[in-house]
Amino acid sequence: MNRLARVIKKWLSRRLNIRLIAIFIICLLAATGIFVLIQLQNPIIYSSARYVQFQDNLNVMAHELGKIIEEKNYTIHDQDEIRDEIQKAVANAKGLNRQAVFQIYDEEGSALLDGGKSTNVDLQEVLSYKLGIDAHKGNELNSERILAVYPLLRNDLGFLVGQIPFTQPDITPGDYNRTTLLSFIGSIGGFILVFLLLMRPIIRYIHEIESGVRKIAHRDWDYFIRVKGRDELSSLASNINWMTKELRDSFEKERALEQMKNELITNISHDLRTPLTSIIGYLGLLQDGRYKNEEEMKAYLSVTYNTSIKLNNLMNELFEYTKLSSHDTILEKEKVDLSGVLRQFIGEYVPIFEQRGLRLSLVVPEHATEIEVDIEKMVRVFDNLLSNAQKYSHPRSEVKVTLVQAQHEIVIAVVNRTDNIPEKELSRLFDKFYRRDQARSSRIQGSGLGLAITKRIVDLHGGRIWAESKGDTLQVFIALPKSESDEPR
Repeated sequence: MNRLARVIKKWLSRRLNIRLIAIFIICLLAATGIFVLIQLQNPIIYSSARYVQFQDNLNVMAHELGKIIEEKNYTIHDQDEIRDEIQKAVANAKGLNRQAVFQIYDEEGSALLDGGKSTNVDLQEVLSYKLGIDAHKGNELNSERILAVYPLLRNDLGFLVGQIPFTQPDITPGDYNRTTLLSFIGSIGGFILVFLLLMRPIIRYIHEIESGVRKIAHRDWDYFIRVKGRDELSSLASNINWMTKELRDSFEKERALEQMKNELITNISHDLRTPLTSIIGYLGLLQDGRYKNEEEMKAYLSVTYNTSIKLNNLMNELFEYTKLSSHDTILEKEKVDLSGVLRQFIGEYVPIFEQRGLRLSLVVPEHATEIEVDIEKMVRVFDNLLSNAQKYSHPRSEVKVTLVQAQHEIVIAVVNRTDNIPEKELSRLFDKFYRRDQARSSRIQGSGLGLAITKRIVDLHGGRIWAESKGDTLQVFIALPKSESDEPR
């Protein structure tokens, strides 16, 4: 039974509509019980109930007393013994049954033994009523007494007749109607009271959810509604909590994006101011004709053109970084042989490195290294890394590119010799607009966004990028995850 009760409770806790139906049924039963209890106080109904109770008790007494007389084989000559048995039975009775009086009548209806306190009855009328032959006599016979009859078949005594005085109360229709109206009012009040008591936890939980929604609406996104149970209301609370988390994350992303935009504006305004000032200055000199000869004019034009190209490159990289930082950036992945791509790419860069007195080498596996990537963006990654190594490598040094295929990822490393970088600055290499040597950077073209763009592209592929420094050797690693279709079977 306890297990069944737990199962029912668990089942009810999961379905709100079932709980409401169960609450309605309980309230209905409570209202019915209150109605019946009040109606039992109705004098007519109360009197009828007592009549039935006394009638049953009198029948039992008559049956037991008759059995005793039959078993002891009493005859008409044993009247004293029969009276003793009657007195003993009446003495052991409860309530009004102690007022019971028993008489014995022969088959002709003559009294053989009179209890002394009763009213003589017409045996024929009593038998006709009890046998249902003349039922209309019931009201006359039962107007002031209750009767019970037991036939004494063994002793030839006739019939044992028991009587209890009983008077029906005098009740007016108004009294009955008032009691009935009170029953209806009590049952309705009981229904409402039990309904409110059982619905109180549900209503309280609804108020808790409503209060939580109001707090969330006022941007209190750290507030979470308590999830109680497993019904529809708890599901609603859980969904609201999920929605709150999504709103908080979206707000934090928007705030981070806004902060990033502000940082971009601050940094780019500084980087744009220098070339723009130079361009405006030289154009002013040209416009005012403040140059000595044609060669000086061409020099001014050359500086202005080169500065404009630098400014254009800066704007292009800024646009590309902003586009990659968008949350709706979509990669166009395709399966490629990364070893083959690197061989072709490095081959194009070898002459450029040789012009600057640098050696460029590549170490990749002989077999194909297949992986799904956005090839256009990955080429930009390799271009940024090699451009950075070309700009900052020591003269007549070697730049080495390696590719190693692990079980679940492919690791690419670019190693070159450069100035020693402190450990605390390694992680900042991939920050936007960061340059580790401001004095030297002023002589080297660049926007400070190359490595930041590289990190963003690697992040979009679900990979990792990091740098390690040992003395004057800098190693930049890229780890790209392989999808299930990329892994060997």
